[in-house]
Amino acid sequence: VSTQSTGILNRSVQMNDPKFFRAFVNGVFRNVIQGDKDITPEFLKQEVFKDNDITVEELSAQFSSVGNLLKQAAYNDWEIPEVENALNSLSFSDLQKKALLRFWRSQRPKVQEAVRKKSRMNNSLKRFNWRIDTKTKSKNSKENMNEISAIVELAIGKDSGEANASENESVVRFEMDKKQLTEVLVQIRSIQEQLKGISSS
Repeated sequence: VSTQSTGILNRSVQMNDPKFFRAFVNGVFRNVIQGDKDITPEFLKQEVFKDNDITVEELSAQFSSVGNLLKQAAYNDWEIPEVENALNSLSFSDLQKKALLRFWRSQRPKVQEAVRKKSRMNNSLKRFNWRIDTKTKSKNSKENMNEISAIVELAIGKDSGEANASENESVVRFEMDKKQLTEVLVQIRSIQEQLKGISSS
């Protein structure tokens, strides 16, 4: 995050007013994180800062700075002390730092979820359903049909968050016997162990 662009804020009286700065941060969140392209620096200049001498170019630079800060905090799952450390390395005023910390406390889950969805490019598992099926031996059959199997259904699609997202899902159904199920469980446990090792390193 550029310390040069953050210094712009301190040249604006309104940007040190809690009400106006909250409006600015919310605008950054809606534009950069939620993807609301209607909330632009030009829009905020017209609607919030029309009586202020701060320019659209300065607002645009600050949009990028605060947006980068929010994305770094979300991608790295920052706690409040880590956000404080990042803010202390920048030239925000004390009021602005408090406002950003207050925003992060209240909106952290929403920011993280929005960034997670935007960063996921491939299909993901949306639903996982299963049932146990027993094949019974018929009276006239000489084969041993008393077998138990697992019927599995996987729904795969984009994690878009849209209301009609289920229309773009692909459903895969398959059957596994006890041996195949055991092999799958072994592989899943191996994945769990590797993830655990990475997260603890």
